[in-house]
Amino acid sequence: MPTSGLVVRPIGDGAFVAQLTPVANGFGDSKLTLCVTGGGVTVERTTQITVRAVDDAPEILAPESVALEMGDRPEVALQIRDVDTALDSLQLSVRTENQALVPVEGLEISGEGADRVLSITPLAGASGEASIYLGVDDGVNARVEARLVVRVLPAPTLSIERLEFGRLR
Repeated sequence: MPTSGLVVRPIGDGAFVAQLTPVANGFGDSKLTLCVTGGGVTVERTTQITVRAVDDAPEILAPESVALEMGDRPEVALQIRDVDTALDSLQLSVRTENQALVPVEGLEISGEGADRVLSITPLAGASGEASIYLGVDDGVNARVEARLVVRVLPAPTLSIERLEFGRLR
């Protein structure tokens, strides 16, 4: 345990309290020795400190939104992280709130390790907006989700304002 994580402060009547903050994701046993000197006398006390391991929740990083034109099939880069669990042991899931635009069958996560790819295939001829929820679960903590808003833009319309026919020779 680093000494930078130790704060000793008075609480009154000559008493003090020691507050320890372990390093991020640190755990294990350590000894703490406090020395107090006053009036030519030094008193030393040692105590055993145990910091228990805490399972951190996994993370999933995704863009907030993606816009595409009707007929496009984008691939969206994702990243997953977990300081406690091997990345290939994490369970990934995906769901959609708008099956009429992007059915769950049109969503596929691929890749290995931290870098993953979400392939999106909207229904043919459909346009609008759908929230896609990407989940990651380490089997210990609650499932963590990220929301990705998919906007499928309608196909552009082509209008002909004027037609002219000329004489062929």
